[in-house]
Amino acid sequence: MLKAEVKDFLESNREEIGICFDHARQAYIDAIMPIWNAHLEVNDAVETWFGGNVGMRRLMHLSHYVTTNMAMLIPEYLRSEKVVRLVPEEVKDQVPNMHLKYRISKETGIPFALLISADIDEDGDILDIHDLITAGPEEDPLLTEWGTAAILALQQEGVDLPDELAELIRLPDSLA
Repeated sequence: MLKAEVKDFLESNREEIGICFDHARQAYIDAIMPIWNAHLEVNDAVETWFGGNVGMRRLMHLSHYVTTNMAMLIPEYLRSEKVVRLVPEEVKDQVPNMHLKYRISKETGIPFALLISADIDEDGDILDIHDLITAGPEEDPLLTEWGTAAILALQQEGVDLPDELAELIRLPDSLA
């Protein structure tokens, strides 16, 4: 039910998303790649000079840690084979996608919470929407992290939601 509202909202902005998609992606790559390339030079020097040392190898461990973490910022298609092995499989392009969708949000005014809840291609087409509602104990519907943000964003945008969706976001009387 909530997926339909999110999909409708994003589809109504499809053209705008498609127009700024490539620019937003390139802006992110232009921002992150100089930092990444500078770090790789340092990492290569550390490996060259300290890779064979025995003992604590603090520089090696620190450089490996930074490389692994920074690699998550790099889109998969730009990762070398060596870097691909460093990044956990489940991470994929999550961090670059967050940055891309944030940039699209800034350029279009479309709420970040709605963009991040969907997989969108460069034409602005919605490929998939994350689970927004799940069954809780006793099969009561519960909002996922994506669902809470999506409802709040739709409400902020003035989208008229069915009462049963709006009620999912309300605090119980005891907490209000």
